[in-house]
Amino acid sequence: MEERILSTAAEIVEVSGSAVVVSATQGARNIEKGEILQPDSVVLLGNDADVLVRANDQVFVLQQNCVACLTIFEDGQSQIDSAPIAQLPDLDEVEPTYTEADIAQIQQLIRDGQDLGEALEIQEETRDTNAENSAGDGFVNVARDNAQVLADTQFETAGFSSDFNRVEDEEGLTITFAEGGGSIATQVVEGSISQSTYPQITTGSFFIEQATFQLDAESFEVSPLDIDQVLAELNANITSAGEAVTFVYDQGTNAIVGSVGGNEVLSITITPEQLPNGIELVVTTLVSAPIDHIDFNGQYISVANDQLNIGFDITGKDSSGFDLVEPIAFSTTVSDGSNPNFDAVGATSTPP
Repeated sequence: MEERILSTAAEIVEVSGSAVVVSATQGARNIEKGEILQPDSVVLLGNDADVLVRANDQVFVLQQNCVACLTIFEDGQSQIDSAPIAQLPDLDEVEPTYTEADIAQIQQLIRDGQDLGEALEIQEETRDTNAENSAGDGFVNVARDNAQVLADTQFETAGFSSDFNRVEDEEGLTITFAEGGGSIATQVVEGSISQSTYPQITTGSFFIEQATFQLDAESFEVSPLDIDQVLAELNANITSAGEAVTFVYDQGTNAIVGSVGGNEVLSITITPEQLPNGIELVVTTLVSAPIDHIDFNGQYISVANDQLNIGFDITGKDSSGFDLVEPIAFSTTVSDGSNPNFDAVGATSTPP
């Protein structure tokens, strides 16, 4: 038996070949991408099957000729147990006729590492026969076409951290993850109130190529590891005409917005544009009022030589919930309008 301890429930992110999930409430049915593996079910994989399971930042490949189940403990942790099986039926969908006791008994056999090839009662039936599925000594019978004896195969589960960008099975699934990486760097010069040159704007972009799974545009945001400290440093140090600027993260617009008395001073907006083969990540910095340039140096924010520097990471996920292998590094420089060295607006992006 193989077991993997997880901290969250397991999601099916890819299915290759014939695999079914059996439960007392839904019978035996084809397992589908995107569903959550429930603790009251058993997964059976045929001789051509691979199932990719995601939990937290790990990927697990359940391979052919095996059965698997999920256990959730009182502390909320989960565990995937699995075992090989030498004799397995063709995997057809059948009506719910299994009891909770049937499922529980099979799960216990898996956890105990029993020989499920001998334990599972498999009867040869045709599609034209009204299959009768019963507990039969406490085990599940599965409707099928013909008896099929499969060669013994060595089963194992493989866990992969999100630090890896590829999951490969010699005869089944090959999964790659979006690289990310690279950077967006922009700069903008403050305007002049007397000359009515506000607002000032700069935009930078970077293309992120998708891998096996489509990228999820709605998932791109300031790194959750960074956002609180970025806001804290901005709120503690940025003023406009001597007034403290209040910064918040607006989830609706995916923007960091700073304002004084309800009037916007500075905003940084993240706009992911969904393309057929990836995401064009666009970041716009808008300066709407003067910013005081008082020197300080923080982890994410600094002011020196009349230049305000802001930097943080931007993260995103694919449609199956996997993070980019590397985040996108964003930085912007806001220069005082009196600085002659910055009389133009520009932006650059750097590939990884």
